[in-house]
Amino acid sequence: MKILKTSLVDEFKCIAADCKDSCCSAGWQIDVDKKTMQKYSMSNDAFIQSINNKIEHKNGSHYFKNDDMHKCPYFRTDGLCDIVCKKGDKFLCDVCKTFPRVYNKIDDRFELGLSLSCEEAVKILLESDKIYFVTDGISSNQLQKNSEFADRQKLIEYVQNPSLSTELKIAHLKEQTKFANIDFERFKAIKGFEWLRTDLAKCFSLCDFQFSKNIYLTDIQFENLLVNFLFEHYISPKQKYSKLAKLRFCLFSTLFCDWLAVQIGDEKIKIESGNNRTDIAIVAIKEYCREIENSQKNMDILLNFFEKTA
Repeated sequence: MKILKTSLVDEFKCIAADCKDSCCSAGWQIDVDKKTMQKYSMSNDAFIQSINNKIEHKNGSHYFKNDDMHKCPYFRTDGLCDIVCKKGDKFLCDVCKTFPRVYNKIDDRFELGLSLSCEEAVKILLESDKIYFVTDGISSNQLQKNSEFADRQKLIEYVQNPSLSTELKIAHLKEQTKFANIDFERFKAIKGFEWLRTDLAKCFSLCDFQFSKNIYLTDIQFENLLVNFLFEHYISPKQKYSKLAKLRFCLFSTLFCDWLAVQIGDEKIKIESGNNRTDIAIVAIKEYCREIENSQKNMDILLNFFEKTA
């Protein structure tokens, strides 16, 4: 198998009960793949058979019925998974085994990164000195022959150039994407966003989209976040939009997460002292990615907007 992955992937390890905001309690629809459904159906174990009673079946899809608090029915008060505690991880569905790892099938290779909807994944990204790329079963020379890969790699190398200031990089990318031409007032009026837990619509309505020059994230944190968005979305076949729309989305997402961290930081500072800036940035990035990247509807709305804007 040909694999290209970020250096963050091998650094990640689920912290389970130590996680302050588990993906199991995020209110998501947790899909159960067909292979795991067969395991549940064929098992003679009473506990495994009982899992079927907590699965919803709709239009050929299967997913866990969340409880009244919008949590997975097997998420325990101690922060652990009841299925794993009682039967091990062999009875976990694929999404629970792999998250926050994200697989993109591009041409003849898989690209593997981390979803920033997980606070531990965000923490690793923000504390990393630089995001590197690791190949397995494919050489860098082979990849460079692919025009889309080379195009994205040139962008990533520009963003990671240590001789350029963050302000210059932002200015260049804004010019390249005609960011100043985007009518964000029209964006604020867009209806139909799906809010999974928080209401980022309130933040969108407050933001003037000029974005302060006083960047909340450090230069390397800003760089890593932008590189992660580029790696995940710029040439992904999952989103059927132009590279311009995707680049606009990546730049907007990075700038907005930075702006959101400022707003969260200002609010927290009013309440308590000695806040850790990285902790605040983790909350901002995680909430944005949970609301946007984990909703295809929200992704389509944003990318369609960036596609149509002159």
